[in-house]
Amino acid sequence: MADWARAQSPGAVEEILDRENKRMADSLASKVTRLKSLALDIDRDAEDQNRYLDGMASQPGDGSYSWPWLLSTGDQCGPPCCEFSVPTLQSCG
Repeated sequence: MADWARAQSPGAVEEILDRENKRMADSLASKVTRLKSLALDIDRDAEDQNRYLDGMASQPGDGSYSWPWLLSTGDQCGPPCCEFSVPTLQSCG
C-alpha cells in the first residue's frame, strides 16, 4: 500500500488502490468461504448429536442411560411408569 505515495499521476494511484482493493476483497471472500464451511460443519454436527440424543430418549428400557430422568433429583424420581413420550422438565412427585 506504500506504493501509492510514489505514484506520479492520479491514474497510477487509482490503479494501485484498485489492485490493493481487489487483493483485500479476494482475502475477505476466502475468509467468508471458510466461515461458511465451518458453519455447515457445526450444523451437521449438531444434527448428528440431536439424532443421537433422540435415540437415547426413545429407548428407555434397553439398559442405556436416558437423559430425561438423569435431569431429575430426589429419591422418588425415576423412569416414567407409562408409555414413553416426549420428555418434559417437570418435578417428580
